[in-house]
Amino acid sequence: ARAAAPAAPAWLSANCAQALWCAAFRPWALSRLWLSSACLAATAACLVVSQRTAAPALRGPLGALVSVPRSLHAGWVTAAALVNVNAWAGSASLGAARCFAAAVLSLLAAAALADSYARLGLLSAAAAVGWALFAVSRGAAVGPDAAALGPLALDGLATASAAVAAAVAVSIAVRGAQHLRTTPTLADMVEE
Repeated sequence: ARAAAPAAPAWLSANCAQALWCAAFRPWALSRLWLSSACLAATAACLVVSQRTAAPALRGPLGALVSVPRSLHAGWVTAAALVNVNAWAGSASLGAARCFAAAVLSLLAAAALADSYARLGLLSAAAAVGWALFAVSRGAAVGPDAAALGPLALDGLATASAAVAAAVAVSIAVRGAQHLRTTPTLADMVEE
């Protein structure tokens, strides 16, 4: 417990940001989806900082019982933040071109963040982002801006989302293999 204590401020901050998201994702704030997006992004950032700070204390199979679910949560709120940004863009009637740009930038951000998470050893965070990308590729866009884009552009975005999900899977495999080579085994830890 003492070894993980340095991660406590970031962990507390993540929980506070998550609580603020609960308050911001209410009927009074649905016209301000950027607010819930910001709370989700803050939650994800604080969870990642907490995970990286606690990493030395969370080694081996027992550490995985803590680090895997917390990393999964970081990836999930990362994906939710990106989805909320796009929901905000659509509900704010920014126009088809800006909504398309938001979707493309979200795909790029998802790819970069998932690869970064995998590089940091937060494989379940990367997997959550990849799963969300795959789910988005199977979903249906709604709203006037989506209708204005038309089926060709929407199909292209869905295909791009599926392709990015596949690239995330490759990143997880490659980065995961690199991480396994540098992670001590339980036997190594017992010898210490």
